[in-house]
Amino acid sequence: YLNSIRSVINVGVDGLKIHPLLVVKGTPLAESWKRGEFEPPTLEQYVEAATAMILETPLDIPFHRLTSSAPYPMLLAPDWCRRRVQVFTALTRSLVEAGRKPIHLL
Repeated sequence: YLNSIRSVINVGVDGLKIHPLLVVKGTPLAESWKRGEFEPPTLEQYVEAATAMILETPLDIPFHRLTSSAPYPMLLAPDWCRRRVQVFTALTRSLVEAGRKPIHLL
């Protein structure tokens, strides 16, 4: 994911959005998840990856979104996507521990 964020930054962007991978009802991924063939990232794994991408990004490039979800009956996993405050709190804590001031969302 760091190579991807570097490539996007090198192309030139006005802002970025980070979305977790969602398991949504009625999709092939949902079927794989039900069979135990796919496990979405944990909140800790997502925070680690998102923190690394944020730290790799120049301060003048804003983040417009740092998490995502789907309506309750459609979202099968990960469950932590339903708790956005928990996600933002974990990201803020991780960034502060890395020496970065908390980010501001647009």
